[in-house]
Amino acid sequence: MRDRLLKVGILVLVVVLAATLVMVDRPALPDELERVQGVALVERLVSPGRPARRIVHIADFHLISRADYGTFLRQDDPDISETKVEEEFQKLKATVRGVQANQLRLIRWLAKEHDVRVVYLEGLTENDKDAYANMVRLVREGELDYGLIGAAGQALIAGDIEVVSPAEEQAPYRAVNPLASEGLKVEGPENDAREEAIVRRLAAKGPLSVVVLGLEHDLSRHVQKLGDCEYLKVYVEGLED
Repeated sequence: MRDRLLKVGILVLVVVLAATLVMVDRPALPDELERVQGVALVERLVSPGRPARRIVHIADFHLISRADYGTFLRQDDPDISETKVEEEFQKLKATVRGVQANQLRLIRWLAKEHDVRVVYLEGLTENDKDAYANMVRLVREGELDYGLIGAAGQALIAGDIEVVSPAEEQAPYRAVNPLASEGLKVEGPENDAREEAIVRRLAAKGPLSVVVLGLEHDLSRHVQKLGDCEYLKVYVEGLED
């Protein structure tokens, strides 16, 4: 009996030591991320000594409609032709698709290596979930450009993740009104409240939260208040274009 217990104890010790060695040998998450195909830069913006939680911010920019892009181009060149608008819009679509392809590789890697099953999406609130689900359905059926649901939606369709979840709280998001004609607001008290709500939502969801969020956002000051949360901002190749 004593020999049997000794063997069991030795086996448990071997398993614990093996697991410890794997943890020691495995690089830190920022170093791992830098090795993922298509990742250009990883910024460790908040890094406490022993983080209990991590937020990975996948920097993003968005595919807008041709009409909105034409309006944007005419601000600089009122005489721009429709042919030129179409040419520039196709260039924009190609850039966005390249960025999203790299984001999708990253999300797939996070799902495989770190068991990420949920990705949070900028601009999505609880009130918008049904509309977004309908967009995903239309993409599945080939009736809508897949670029409009982003890399997170594409990962959902492919089965890499299980849920695309709202990153936004309704009231702070509507107060900023980022879709207003005056353009995107990334400064001021309304934006601070919006970003703080995003961080609060992400931090409450588990040890590792992944959000696809515009590259102009920096959540550092809000993450720092948590004290035990690491904040990594990841840029994929193509964003600099």
